[in-house]
Amino acid sequence: MIDIQDISVFDRVRENLPAQEVSVNFNNDNLLTYTKTIKIASAKKPEIVPPQTDYISPDIKQYIDILNNGTMAEQENCMILIEDKLCTNPKAATQFFDSGITDALFSVIDKDISKLKGPTFTQKRLRKKWIEGKKLSDEEFKKACIISDRDMAIKNKMRAVCCIAEIQSLLYEEVVKRSDLKPSFYDLPAVPRLIDVYKNTPYEDVKECIVGAIYTPLNFPDFRQDVYEFLKQAEKSKSKRVRKIAKQFLQEK
Repeated sequence: MIDIQDISVFDRVRENLPAQEVSVNFNNDNLLTYTKTIKIASAKKPEIVPPQTDYISPDIKQYIDILNNGTMAEQENCMILIEDKLCTNPKAATQFFDSGITDALFSVIDKDISKLKGPTFTQKRLRKKWIEGKKLSDEEFKKACIISDRDMAIKNKMRAVCCIAEIQSLLYEEVVKRSDLKPSFYDLPAVPRLIDVYKNTPYEDVKECIVGAIYTPLNFPDFRQDVYEFLKQAEKSKSKRVRKIAKQFLQEK
């Protein structure tokens, strides 16, 4: 297993060599020379595991606590701060590689919000008209824009998806920079979890966000085939919006 903070691990040469037999000459006091065949086992494929160390900076501890226990407004402000740090100071982003942050972000995504108050029927109707490009009066537009508790929770889920994707992107770049390893798409620890969320979430907005998050920060050349296959599956989604954005990204490839 690879710890992003263990430089010595990244400095080691790790290749997936096939098992092979090697002949070695042995000499016993210059009187007897003989050859013995020994088998060298293949090296196991390394696994990237973001660290969960005993020491976590006070800031990171605070972020984790807010994401796990804060109000929706506090969680939103916390993720805005994380996004700002990830984008403006990538060199300091390694502090966010701790698995506790990723787990806390997934706790926001996985939280059951089915019992929260959602938008009214009238709001849904007005929003549909606005999305379709139909004109709304000022009063109708204000009514459509009122944020319900469920709207806020979905918005936070989407922001958490974007934070996770950006962290995984920076993690990939750091592994490549500091080692001889070139992780595959599914080697990144949060990617399979994001795919599971995509498959199981009932919220169309979150599905659409995951498609965009996987295509944009995680579309490295080495990931192109996996990203392409994911988009091809998304193109078959029951959601018209998800199909549309997947098709758009496929046309850009």
